[in-house]
Amino acid sequence: MPKHNTFIARVRKHIDTYSLLHRGDKVLIACSGGADSVALTEALRLLAPAYDLELLVCHINHNIRGREALEDALWVGNFCRMRGLKYIIEEVNVPNFVMQNGYSTEEAARILRYQALDKVLDEHGLSVVAVAHNMQDKAETILMNMLRGSGLDGITGIKSKNGNIIRPLLDISRQDIEEFCRISKLTYRTDSSNKDKKHLRNKVRLELMPSLKKYNPEIVCSLCRMADLLQKDAEFLNKTAKEKYPSVAYAEDGMTRLPTGILLDLDAVVLSRVIITAVKETLKDAPNVYIGYKHIQKIIDLLHNGKTGAIIELPGRLKVKKSYAELLLAVQGFTPKADKTDAFGEHLLPVPGWARLPDGSIIRASIFRGNKPPVKGGKK
Repeated sequence: MPKHNTFIARVRKHIDTYSLLHRGDKVLIACSGGADSVALTEALRLLAPAYDLELLVCHINHNIRGREALEDALWVGNFCRMRGLKYIIEEVNVPNFVMQNGYSTEEAARILRYQALDKVLDEHGLSVVAVAHNMQDKAETILMNMLRGSGLDGITGIKSKNGNIIRPLLDISRQDIEEFCRISKLTYRTDSSNKDKKHLRNKVRLELMPSLKKYNPEIVCSLCRMADLLQKDAEFLNKTAKEKYPSVAYAEDGMTRLPTGILLDLDAVVLSRVIITAVKETLKDAPNVYIGYKHIQKIIDLLHNGKTGAIIELPGRLKVKKSYAELLLAVQGFTPKADKTDAFGEHLLPVPGWARLPDGSIIRASIFRGNKPPVKGGKK
């Protein structure tokens, strides 16, 4: 089989293995003009008939590199026209966002890029966004997260599918991508900022990765294999937390409520994931807000050591308050509506689960198999 066809077959295998696309999907392709995104655009163009895909290419100008960025946008437009592909050019202002929010340029670009892609996705009624991350990107992300002291979820790196984001090239090396471009006579743009070592990813790519290859020439494959193995552990823990969550939390008055008594009974690993889920639920209208390990630890510390009435503030205007019997998470503040329910009336109590009574107290129900456990603080 010719190398050109081999590459397309590998992309299709990855798509089918992870169910990234379904027949009739409307796909938004993020194309910077670099080798990775050009290869992705061409691969999906060639695979479109097999999946009956509708394609729209989106190029985003981050307003970082001046004339060079404008030339990139023009190049992508010409590339799409030559192949009969519909395309759209979006602009975001990364420098202004950095000044207003204090993010690094790299992080600000990522946040605004995905916000712009989400907007185009909604406006055009599309199904998924295809981005061009590859094995090298995944390995670099793993190393970056390790340097930041990330937990299990961070060390598993980039996922093939995350919500409506798909990554058809994630099992393919950058070397194979560049080879596909060469034999397919695909030209591409080179981003000059990729050599700027003030960005962590570039330092990892240009300094750390070459150094690690002296110890293990297959370091990229090794890191990706490690991540795939750890992903199974992470999925199990996340599934456990997801099953626990409905009996631990509920939304009311624009807030997410978590009874402290139940939280304190959870295993530490499950506890952190329950809190992460609560944060995501509370910030679901602002999905690109970055909440990291240090923020989750602040919430856990508030749970264990905070005084009643203590409030901490996190990114995205998220506030977390410790009340007498609950942790309260809210974006707009804590203004619960007056509860006019009869304190002595009927209340729904899920089993297992819990319910909050109008006076603020919590009643909890559990199912036990075998001998009844001793009541904490009471008689056996």
